[in-house]
Amino acid sequence: ERGRAILGAAGNKLMQTMTLPLLTGPDLPGLIGPGNLIRVDDINERWRGLVRSIRVSVGMPKVRQIISVERQA
Repeated sequence: ERGRAILGAAGNKLMQTMTLPLLTGPDLPGLIGPGNLIRVDDINERWRGLVRSIRVSVGMPKVRQIISVERQA
């Protein structure tokens, strides 16, 4: 809840789209649903964002999830 409050109170925001594999298993994230707060370790920076929407793309044998993440600008 604290992360959502911080993002909500922030000034400028960006919507970032990320395409990720859909990985399932005991220690894997699986489907990342809307409302989840995630941390991204990017090449130049580490940031947190709130998942706003998700789509799933199936092209056997690969299943991908496309998430839209709201983050501070």
